[in-house]
Amino acid sequence: MNEKFSNNKILKEAIEWVESIVLSVFIIVLIFTFFIRFVGVSGDSMLNTFHDGDRLIIQKIGYTPKVGDVVVLSRSYLPLDNPDSTEPIIKRIIAVGGQKIEIKSSTGEVFVDGKLLHEDYIQGITTVIGDGALLDSYVVEVPEGHLFVMGDNREVSKDSRNPAVGTIDEHYVLGKVVLRMFPFESFSTAKEW
Repeated sequence: MNEKFSNNKILKEAIEWVESIVLSVFIIVLIFTFFIRFVGVSGDSMLNTFHDGDRLIIQKIGYTPKVGDVVVLSRSYLPLDNPDSTEPIIKRIIAVGGQKIEIKSSTGEVFVDGKLLHEDYIQGITTVIGDGALLDSYVVEVPEGHLFVMGDNREVSKDSRNPAVGTIDEHYVLGKVVLRMFPFESFSTAKEW
């Protein structure tokens, strides 16, 4: 009788372990499917904020785009150098729908709704090229439901300043970057960028 009780107890514990493991896997899959996602940085358009090879975590659900946020965009919308690549694009939101942006190439200044942005995170100077020549002033009003985005490395970033890219429909935002996980010595949160 004692042996049968012992076998039942072992079986019951094994079933509880399996249930716990299955539940844990299910919760992890839900979290990574709907709430967060790992993304790798490819390229130099976000230097010095992010470097090629950095690994980031993005928030997917419950995110509303805001000026200054670093976001990950679906590459499917962007007509960039490699149309066969499925790797997402990382950019910073400069203006949201309904805002007016002005870039003065001669000074590198960026204004949103007439207010100068203080961009201590950028590398290079902000300019706009149009018809093969440097435009002194570039003005655009961002349509509702769209975003004006730029990379932090302004001299190499292909972004909303490029007419082939333009403003980005918010539907192509995969999420906001909330953590840099790797390399470990560069671990940081969105508040630090």
